[in-house]
Amino acid sequence: MCASDYEADVVVSLTIDNPIMCVNGEQAEIDVGRGTKPIVTKGRTLVPIRAIIEAFDGTVGWDENTQTATLTVKDDTVKLVINSKTAYLNGESKTLDVAPVIINERTMLPIRFVAESFNLGVAWEQESETVFIVRNGLDQKEYNELIKVLPVYNGQAYAKINNNVPFFKDYEIINGSFEYYSDLDSLGRCDVAFASVSTDIMPTGERESISSVNAYRVA
Repeated sequence: MCASDYEADVVVSLTIDNPIMCVNGEQAEIDVGRGTKPIVTKGRTLVPIRAIIEAFDGTVGWDENTQTATLTVKDDTVKLVINSKTAYLNGESKTLDVAPVIINERTMLPIRFVAESFNLGVAWEQESETVFIVRNGLDQKEYNELIKVLPVYNGQAYAKINNNVPFFKDYEIINGSFEYYSDLDSLGRCDVAFASVSTDIMPTGERESISSVNAYRVA
């Protein structure tokens, strides 16, 4: 593995009817100077998207003629059209539960669809009506610490590192269940998995056979 494969952790939280969001524990306006707030429509959370996408190092474009928002994070692009339930992820059409809308001259987009399209974890805390968007990886400090303490493989299934103390930061410990799996690294290997586990995301049926799952190692 190499440090360049990893991105900084980001946790964004937004609360319904609140114009303030938190990015890694720091408060900021969602829509500076306009007071735009997340809303719930037909059970789906709609938000002004620009500040959120930029928190994940992405970009937002707007075509007034076609009423189309174009969101890009890394190599993925999502296009959504106002009042249309058809969206496009890297050119492939997807059907939305609720269409994007314009409210008070601000474009409001469905956050779960957008976040999951960019492989971000999404959690919902019902009591506070707060949505969390999560990206988790190894930052440079964590990477350096792991390199120092990871032992040479000796046949054991696991190794205890960092005195068994997790690397979680305070803002990463959230209510609301979700699963997050980072992209494969530059050699096609699995990377960080991060989850807040609850019964609502556990399987409800019998597990399928895992006899065809094969493990392999990249030299």
